[in-house]
Amino acid sequence: MKTLSINLPDETRAKLQIAEHFIAIHLQSHEGLEQLGILRTKRLLQADYSEWLVSQLLDIQLLDNPVAKGFDGTDSQGQKYQIKGRVVQALGDNTSFDFKTLRSKFDFLAGVLLSPSFQLLGLIRVDYDTVKELANKNRGRYSFRLNQQALDDPRLERLFWNETGFEIK
Repeated sequence: MKTLSINLPDETRAKLQIAEHFIAIHLQSHEGLEQLGILRTKRLLQADYSEWLVSQLLDIQLLDNPVAKGFDGTDSQGQKYQIKGRVVQALGDNTSFDFKTLRSKFDFLAGVLLSPSFQLLGLIRVDYDTVKELANKNRGRYSFRLNQQALDDPRLERLFWNETGFEIK
């Protein structure tokens, strides 16, 4: 077997070594988050972390199948929760929670708003009928826009809302 030898500039070699270091830390962090039960899939960190946060804060039992269609978990009364997470710069930034379909009925959407450093900024709860009523259909998907109009709707509950993030006490 022939080995390819590449002569890299010193700056590129240094960046490569730093990148390998950060990748190793990232992989160790991923493994640790899996061991804690926070990461359950190979999806985006914000999705698994949002589901875990909601399960802890609202006492939701997550489904054994982390990629089940329709909903992610149930509360002690058997109500079904669809959990979605978004990274935003600040509360009040427009964002959306997207669904392939709204045929699978859940009882509540739990919308998690995280800062870019994954601090919990906001947690909303919206019943299924309100999500369906306010969602826009575009390109075969449904999009529940979290904008000022939605935030002013009395059917949307702000369970947690803090510009500075969630503080563990």
